[in-house]
Amino acid sequence: MKNFFLLVLTVSLSLTAVSQYYQDAIGLRANDYYVGLSFKKFTSDRIALDFTLNADFDSGFGLTGLYEIHEPTGFVDRLNWYYGFGGHISLWSGTYYSYGDYSIIGLGVDGVVGIEYSVENIPFAFSLDYIPSFSIITQTKPDNHPDDWAWDGRSSGFRFNNWTLGVKYTFSLSEEENQME
Repeated sequence: MKNFFLLVLTVSLSLTAVSQYYQDAIGLRANDYYVGLSFKKFTSDRIALDFTLNADFDSGFGLTGLYEIHEPTGFVDRLNWYYGFGGHISLWSGTYYSYGDYSIIGLGVDGVVGIEYSVENIPFAFSLDYIPSFSIITQTKPDNHPDDWAWDGRSSGFRFNNWTLGVKYTFSLSEEENQME
C-alpha cells in the first residue's frame, strides 16, 4: 500500500510540474498531403494555442487551430506529450480529370495527441503528432460529370491518417520566467 501511495504521489507531482520551455514558436508542420507554416503560443505553463496554415500548392490552402494541453513525459527532460482539440477551414479548387472544375469549402473539427522535444541549448523544438479530423464539406461537382457516376472528389467524413512531423524555432522565456522554471 505504501508503494502504491508513493507511485500516485510521484505521478501527481509530475503532472503538475511546469512543462513549458518556451513562450512562442514558429516553424513547419508536414505530412504526405501538405506542408504548413505553424505558430504556437503558450497561454500558461501547460496550455498552448497551435495554428497551422497549410498549402497544397496545386489546389488550395487550409487553416487549423488547436487548443493543446502539455504534460511532461517523466522519461526525458524537455520531452512533453500533449493532447487537445480544435477545428479547421479549407478552400480547394481544381480540375477533376476531363470533367471540369470543382471547388470545395471545408469546415470541421480536429483532435490532437503528440510528443514534442524542446532542445535545451539551441532554440528548436521537434514534434510528432496525430491529428484525426471530421470534415463537413460543401463541394461542387464538375458541370459535365455524369449524374449516374459517384462523385469521388474530396468528400466529407473522418480522416484518420493525419500524422505530422514538425520543427519549430522557439522564442525563449524571459529571465524571470526561466528562474521560476
